[in-house]
Amino acid sequence: MTQTRHSYVRFYPSDWLAGVGFMPPMWEWVYLQVCLYNWDQGEPMPKGQVAMRLARNPNWEADLAGLVEAGKIMRDHGGKLSVPRALAEAKRAGRLRDSKVQAGKAGAEKTNAISAFNGTADGKPSANQNQNQNQTSPIGEDPPIPPAGDLLFQPPEAEWAEWVQHRIEIGHPMTKGAEAKQLKALEAYVAEGHSAVSVINYSIAMGYRGLFPRKDAQRGPNRTISNDGFFDASFARANDADS
Repeated sequence: MTQTRHSYVRFYPSDWLAGVGFMPPMWEWVYLQVCLYNWDQGEPMPKGQVAMRLARNPNWEADLAGLVEAGKIMRDHGGKLSVPRALAEAKRAGRLRDSKVQAGKAGAEKTNAISAFNGTADGKPSANQNQNQNQTSPIGEDPPIPPAGDLLFQPPEAEWAEWVQHRIEIGHPMTKGAEAKQLKALEAYVAEGHSAVSVINYSIAMGYRGLFPRKDAQRGPNRTISNDGFFDASFARANDADS
């Protein structure tokens, strides 16, 4: 999938401060420059641009070496720099933009199809159709299919679309039955006080096939807060549970 440029990424100041609180000021500056590049471009910072972007710090080489040794910045064999969580956020933002674009296209196609069916240019019902709004569907047309899972529970639309796409990308697309089960699981987590958005985003970031909340999450009515800092990914993976 080609990376789509996005207009913004999520940023939580409290998590950022928790993650860089122990760093010397210039370490944080170097760390920020790498994150900014990863967020903006959706890819690691090329070796050829490292010196140019970090040279304002006279000791950038030593500071960068310290960050790499501490595991805060990853440097591959080609010299490219990345912060895995920053790249994950950029990828998420790209998927969100893609889903919005696709939703817009689908909406336009639906409007055009309704217009063609109604015989009107603007999609508005004709006079004859206004006479009976409660008529049954035309012969051969299937009735609307209700969403999977509990009809009273509605997951966050954009994040759920990302979860469906994530399952496809890892080679485990969901059947209707699997989607219904995972909606039920998400509903149960929300009932326990977890944030549906946080559960989905965490499961995507970890590459899971099932939905799981963070074990160290603080539960609340609106969100789940990480206690380990913005880019600390040194937690153990739970066993993936397919459904």
